[in-house]
Amino acid sequence: MPDALGKARRGGRHAAVPALRARLAQEGFAAAAEGAPDRFDRALVDALARFQRAHQLRPAPMVGRGTRRALRVGAAEKLARVAAALEARRAALRRPARYVEINIPDYHVELWRDGVRLERIPVVVGSSKRVWEPGGFERPNATPTLHAEITHVIYNPHWNIPSRILEEEILDDEARALPNDEQIAWLEEKGYEVQRPGTRWQYVRQVAGPGNPLGKVKILFPNPHDVYLHDTPARGHFARPVRAYSHGCVRVESPLQLAQAILTEDGQYDARQVRRWLRDDEPRSVVLREPIPIFVEYVPVRVDEDGHAWFLRDVYERGFDVVIDAPGLGTPGGS
Repeated sequence: MPDALGKARRGGRHAAVPALRARLAQEGFAAAAEGAPDRFDRALVDALARFQRAHQLRPAPMVGRGTRRALRVGAAEKLARVAAALEARRAALRRPARYVEINIPDYHVELWRDGVRLERIPVVVGSSKRVWEPGGFERPNATPTLHAEITHVIYNPHWNIPSRILEEEILDDEARALPNDEQIAWLEEKGYEVQRPGTRWQYVRQVAGPGNPLGKVKILFPNPHDVYLHDTPARGHFARPVRAYSHGCVRVESPLQLAQAILTEDGQYDARQVRRWLRDDEPRSVVLREPIPIFVEYVPVRVDEDGHAWFLRDVYERGFDVVIDAPGLGTPGGS
């Protein structure tokens, strides 16, 4: 049935439309025919859009390749995903009264208190790019699963550039071959600052400002992978249903809103002071009085407010052997 619908379009008639209507009803997206049972009517378009969103597809009034692929997934496979998600939840560390949660393939950060979700904000996570390393392929940018505590909110952050990103994306072939002092001069000409030059602790940073990849705020939760939450000037990816594009850190669509919520929970938010800080571009760090636990997980199913299961894409191709609250993949760092 799915392949037969490739030419079906909104408003048209197609012999396979009744089968599509029945298939969507099986998934909980019923759409009674508004007229001829084989017409691709408005009710069916709306039901199809809900199905598409629940499978992380862009809603469209047609049965495209991605939608056909999602329709082919049978009950047995979906039950396996639900079982994996339930097992992941059972294995998870017990949640405290207040916490932050990120489910990597769901692409949202959530703030919870006493069983009530206070915030749900879209995010971009680490890309699924694979590279060959001795022993097999790895995903160096994958956001790791972890459990940590949010301790700092930093406005106007510097970006301390990880050595991997410096080598792979900032230095060109000629600059890599330069002696250290000439390489420092090359970097400074490009607008970067070299800290502790000529020592074993030398590192490169980009100061706060409009071009800084961390934007106006970052939220720190110390962890072995050096990942964190942050703002970004790159806004286009937030419009996509699947958002895996970063170097490993988690980019937040509304970072000032999240920072405000966290500091409000900690009793430290001062709107006037924050506005002053954001005008002067100087880094300002707020240390939380009570660190907030954060859980970064990888669970293949979520349930929305209407009770529908969303079957999330296995962006890192882990399969259904779900592991959470664990060290995770790689050592990403960066943004």
